[in-house]
Amino acid sequence: MFKEAFLNADGSLLGTVETNAQPGRVLRVWDAIREQPLSPAIPLGGASLRYYFDPTGARVAVIENNAALIYGVSSGARLFPPIMKDERINSLSFSPDGNKFAILSSDLVEVCELVTGRLFFAPLSRQFKVSAAVFSPDSKRLVTCTSDSAIGSRYAQMWNAITGQPLGEKMWHRDGVTAAAWSNDGDRLLAVSEQGIGQIRFVPSGEPIGREIRHREQISHVVLRQTPDLALTASRDNTATLWDAKTGDAVSPPYRFPDSVKKVWFCPELTQFVVQESGGPVWVQAIAAMDWPLSILQDVADLLAGRSALFGQVNDSKGARALAARWEDLRSAYPEFFSVSNEEVLHWRRAESERYRQAKQHRFEFFQLKEILRISPPIPTRSSERTDWKRFCHWRRRRIESNMADRAKS
Repeated sequence: MFKEAFLNADGSLLGTVETNAQPGRVLRVWDAIREQPLSPAIPLGGASLRYYFDPTGARVAVIENNAALIYGVSSGARLFPPIMKDERINSLSFSPDGNKFAILSSDLVEVCELVTGRLFFAPLSRQFKVSAAVFSPDSKRLVTCTSDSAIGSRYAQMWNAITGQPLGEKMWHRDGVTAAAWSNDGDRLLAVSEQGIGQIRFVPSGEPIGREIRHREQISHVVLRQTPDLALTASRDNTATLWDAKTGDAVSPPYRFPDSVKKVWFCPELTQFVVQESGGPVWVQAIAAMDWPLSILQDVADLLAGRSALFGQVNDSKGARALAARWEDLRSAYPEFFSVSNEEVLHWRRAESERYRQAKQHRFEFFQLKEILRISPPIPTRSSERTDWKRFCHWRRRRIESNMADRAKS
């Protein structure tokens, strides 16, 4: 039977730990889509183990307390002797190009060559406990997250992953930093904290952008994807949430689970994601149809309110031209959002004509009635009702014309 299971970053590989095999417990890697084994049985040692897939899918790492072992998936063979430490190894992360990995133990981060296990440079010694280390998409940079009881440990730091030199200033948070994720182009970084707050930052300046991402409890994991730019967070408040990765706005309600959420993965198609609870269970969650990205809604709101990013509140022809150009850009990029049916237009015009009638603003009511008659509404559906409605429109229009003429004479 399977005692444990884990996935790679895109959900295409599944690792299982079998307890009914001989000898003892073994690890096996599967194609998660075709449900076919990709590795022979890999014997495991101790009971308290953690597992990490290489982004290329060619290797899998097994961490047992103070030892790190890396195996080839297809062969099941160990690449080099176990890497032993004097203290417990907190975690391990691979570079996207499959050439490096980083081992985190207490306040040390060691970047090693994946083929041989040799260090690239002296360990990155930190003053505080390191909770995570994540390589950039081009594998040339590394961000480390510090999370300790000490007050000064609340920051993330970028490094050159080739030379081991720090890049930029420390990126401070109000509590310990638990995890981080890079955008696909490497221009943005999202770091999250024990306080349940995340912040998107420009790289390499570290300047904050957008709103803070907020959960009610600690954010334990975060992943980013591009097209569209989305962030997915896992939290101890038993939820996972989708966010706009450029603005920090939520684009989904919190998806709730029975236990605190430890880790999340995007699936290749943006229709579902995978969640692992702290207790071990793995869920596949369908993504509900998302509304417009809030950045688009903000653009539309600015246009309707006459605001422009370049000109502020628009009150001149130059600003008006900028708004008109932005409107056309939106219509071209999102044609499905800027089209309405005749039926929707007629419903709106009928509501407007009634509103103006009650307000005794007959000039505006007259305009709406003329437009309704011009379109010749297809509703109500029954012909008698249609005739009655058109007759009413004609009557109201004549009545308003007569009143307007009387006022003009007087």
